[in-house]
Amino acid sequence: MVRKAICCCGATSIEVRGEPSLNGVCHCDNCKRRTGSAFGWQAYFPDSQVVAIAGEFSSHRIRTEQERSFCTQCGTTLFWKSAFMPGQTGVAAGAFIDPPLPEPGLEATSQGRVEWLALAPHLKRLS
Repeated sequence: MVRKAICCCGATSIEVRGEPSLNGVCHCDNCKRRTGSAFGWQAYFPDSQVVAIAGEFSSHRIRTEQERSFCTQCGTTLFWKSAFMPGQTGVAAGAFIDPPLPEPGLEATSQGRVEWLALAPHLKRLS
């Protein structure tokens, strides 16, 4: 199966083949700032599963930890490379619309989770 994640304005996209190696939510400050939300939902795919990247992107490096690629027209952060996941590409999971990703199976960090947010109890929790 090939999935396509698309930015808000539709000018940029990334296509991936197969299932992600990690499909999870995270409550760290970095993920919350990336999304502007209470948590980030991301999927990581081995670089070999990235089949196409289209459109014009700019990038922003966060120290030595991460380089985010975002649409130059609407500013959507669509994908990134992280030092803690070498050989993988992280993709904003909510940007996969048709077909969408399945429910996340992992909560990467619960530190920083807002008190009012309740996630499925069956999620594997790393911290």
